[in-house]
Amino acid sequence: MKATLPLALLTLFGAAGCHVALPVAGAVVVSEEFQDNAVSTTVPEKTKVVWPSVLSSLSGMTDALIHRDDEHHAAHTRIDSGVVTVHVWQPDTGETQIRVAAKKFLVYNHELSQMVMDRIVNELRAAK
Repeated sequence: MKATLPLALLTLFGAAGCHVALPVAGAVVVSEEFQDNAVSTTVPEKTKVVWPSVLSSLSGMTDALIHRDDEHHAAHTRIDSGVVTVHVWQPDTGETQIRVAAKKFLVYNHELSQMVMDRIVNELRAAK
């Protein structure tokens, strides 16, 4: 029963489209819907540099709790009345991809996604 409850909750919320990502058993699940609606950029730094910078940027944009999954480099929080999810991924190219998706009132909000992405990238560049 313990193992099926989180899966059932994930299925329930995922099917309803209510959340971009859900914390399940300590992890943030990034869905295909998230990937289709996310703003994306690639930076020349490695994930071990980008991930702490992303978390720092998010903490500067909100007083809300940041739900983070350090193992999968994913986080979500509330910013400007929206739910923002960030996923950091390093393909085999040596670069790092940052993806941001935001929802306001259960609808994807490209403006908020782009604003968060711009701030993350600007703060990453300023840290060099």
